[in-house]
Amino acid sequence: MVTEAADGPEALECFVREPYRFSCVLLDVTLPTLDGLTVLERMREIRPDLPVVLSSGWTEEEISGRLGGRKGVRFLQKPYRAEALIEALQ
Repeated sequence: MVTEAADGPEALECFVREPYRFSCVLLDVTLPTLDGLTVLERMREIRPDLPVVLSSGWTEEEISGRLGGRKGVRFLQKPYRAEALIEALQ
């Protein structure tokens, strides 16, 4: 099942309600209202083991300092093909 959220606060609200319903999360670095890295941080406070795919138009090198070596986080630079997303989710 896929759950969509329009912005960071909505994503957190969905996640906080049922954090163990999610097997992984796909986040954009640039989300309206609350950025994806902040959302990632707050989700990981609840579920440190949560697998996350982080996506951005920026390169991984440009945001690697902000990722802080977080484990269980895959990065996909936009644009990407469906095959790349499937591989990252596996």
